[in-house]
Amino acid sequence: MYFRATLISAFVALVGFVSAKKDYIDTKNYSKELFKVNLIETRTHVVEGNTCHVEMTYIEGTMSGEYFNGDLIFKDSATVTKRWKDGTFESNSRFFVKGTDSSNTIGHLHFEDIFAGYDKKGRSITRPNIFTDIENLAWLPRADVIGIIEEKKGKKTITYKWNKKNTTLKPYRTQKIPDESQEYTVPVLTVNDIPGGLGFDGFYGVDNTGVGKLGFSCAVNTSEFQGQCIDNFVDTRYDIGNSHAMSARYIIEGIDKYGTPMRIYIENNGIDEFGDNTHVFTEPIIITDNPKWAWIETAPLHGTYSMADLGIYFWTVEGANQNQPVSESGSESSSSSDSESDSDSDSD
Repeated sequence: MYFRATLISAFVALVGFVSAKKDYIDTKNYSKELFKVNLIETRTHVVEGNTCHVEMTYIEGTMSGEYFNGDLIFKDSATVTKRWKDGTFESNSRFFVKGTDSSNTIGHLHFEDIFAGYDKKGRSITRPNIFTDIENLAWLPRADVIGIIEEKKGKKTITYKWNKKNTTLKPYRTQKIPDESQEYTVPVLTVNDIPGGLGFDGFYGVDNTGVGKLGFSCAVNTSEFQGQCIDNFVDTRYDIGNSHAMSARYIIEGIDKYGTPMRIYIENNGIDEFGDNTHVFTEPIIITDNPKWAWIETAPLHGTYSMADLGIYFWTVEGANQNQPVSESGSESSSSSDSESDSDSDSD
């Protein structure tokens, strides 16, 4: 299996964000402190979209506590926040920690820290998906755990607490299958994947679960848009039984065909059906600051991937692009992208 082989040899989400809620989150039963993460925010990239303001902030830091001590080990770990124009707020942090447990066993924790709301003190509360390869912490991924975020004097700390009274096992990270009920025949954009970035890593852990980090950068060179990734990014892979989830988040900066500077934020969430990159299909989110591309933020989108040419292909349905001329036959012209034809990308 490609994913497993990549992990062993050192080696794009589906991530469900949780919107802010009006009701406060009651934290009184979360009385057992597990560990704290002291975060350092190193740099932030912004895309001011037509429907959403996106910020991607890179994070480093350390973890300390009774159950685990270690360091955030990748400089491409990041928090993505989305402030939608309808008032919805979403945030998701992803980071690896390498360190030791209370018995000095070396291992890893991976966090997908999802914003859940606020407590009565106005502090942000997260509900993390946690993966680990430490047998002593095999209970942790399914425990009722929250993170409490506090900021003091410009420093951010996340304190993770456990509700020991709740003995119901939390399910592992669930998967949403991308929509394939529509005819995604109109090419939108082709992104050239450049593997490597800041490296590959990951682990297989308890309950036969695994998580991987595939570093990459990328480029676009079409008649409609030319640009480059503005940083190093990560394709995060989750292996939960027979489910191989993927979620890649990245920002491309360049110019459109009129020479207008623009940025695109892409969140490519989906399934690697067999875990070997031969059948990847996604339901992407694309946000851009170019008004001429504003339609793409609300259009139905579908993504595929080709191992043959390392191409990430994005598609939409007929009529979604209101700027696109329609041929006499009633179908949209493919001039909006230099993507290959359907037959060229059927390998996905």
